[in-house]
Amino acid sequence: MQPYTLLCEDSKMENPRSLYGCFSLGPLSAGQSLTIGNALRRTLLAELPGFAISAVEIDGVAHEYSTLQGVRDSILDILLNLKEVVLTSPDFYMAHQPDSQVLLTTAETKNSECGPWQTPLIGYLQARGPGVVRAADLKLPVGIQCVDPEQYITTLSEDGLLNMKFQIELGKGYRYASSNLKDWSGAETSSLSRISKERSCLLLDTVFMPVLKVNFTIEQVSSKTLRQSTEMLKMELWTNGSVHPRQALYQGLNHLAYLFQDLQKLKMLTNPLI
Repeated sequence: MQPYTLLCEDSKMENPRSLYGCFSLGPLSAGQSLTIGNALRRTLLAELPGFAISAVEIDGVAHEYSTLQGVRDSILDILLNLKEVVLTSPDFYMAHQPDSQVLLTTAETKNSECGPWQTPLIGYLQARGPGVVRAADLKLPVGIQCVDPEQYITTLSEDGLLNMKFQIELGKGYRYASSNLKDWSGAETSSLSRISKERSCLLLDTVFMPVLKVNFTIEQVSSKTLRQSTEMLKMELWTNGSVHPRQALYQGLNHLAYLFQDLQKLKMLTNPLI
């Protein structure tokens, strides 16, 4: 059996929030490329963890339809801009390399080895006008970085003042704001609003997915050493900049390996009624 090889054919940064990578995996027997491609694509889009802002408290704001004096954008626009802020943690990915199962544990396991990322982290923003407020002005927790510091948040006039507190979580997939009443570790995010009775907690739809898009094609390969026809699986993926496409692909392959490894350990249960 010929060993599998993984080749990086292309890798480039289209912009700070879009990294592209093209990889070839093979050789594979006829039919295997489609099986692996479908499973790997679903895993890359749904199973990889990422960081996102899930809740915000703003001084003088009771709901998302409010406005603040001296702030050009509405609160709803500011929340949408915060939703698009891409966060990453080099410490997290360095501590949990692709060969580590800790990175791939689900939220329900509450694995203590996830370290400080198991519970929500808190960040702050204190800005006074005039000027443009960008992602670089966010005061992030230790170990958390912004992928694009130039990302726009809002514009303040001379009398503009913006003070906010926001919550950062580690999760998977996409989560609606209504589901953010409790985070994946089981803690109530509504506790943020208990800091001050004059402030309300504004919940955001959170996009944790570090992989934006995945495409795969199958190429037929003629081999002189092998009698049967072989295939090469070509994977194209785009990430939001929080993780390199190569690392994302390794994480996806690692997740599938652990998944099927656990399936090998299953026990067949017999129904006493049969």
